Amino acid sequence: MTRAWLAALALCACNPAGALWLRVEAPFAVPTQVDALDVQVTRLSDKKAVHQSSHAIATAFPHTLSLTTDDLATVGALEVQVTARKGQTLVTRASAPVTLMRDELTDVAVRLCECAAP
Repeated sequence: MTRAWLAALALCACNPAGALWLRVEAPFAVPTQVDALDVQVTRLSDKKAVHQSSHAIATAFPHTLSLTTDDLATVGALEVQVTARKGQTLVTRASAPVTLMRDELTDVAVRLCECAAP
């Protein structure tokens, strides 16, 4: 994990406007209960989705992702939503607020639960 953190920090050195270090935690077995994560980052000021990605997973939780942006308009209040899927079936989703700081690596954690998906 230290190597991944250093790689993310190196990405910040390439002058993006900001970066998120996302940690996803969940009690699910991979890949029997969950085999993919969808990530959406929304700017709160105008509810615009500024990032969307899907990630196949094959190893146990937690999972970490580094998300960077060159768009200064993205710096500020955001919501990070993570959806866990098994195939095309939604298992659960959760979100967390975060304030992306300019020229910084900002940590955010999203904790998925075994509750019903909204």
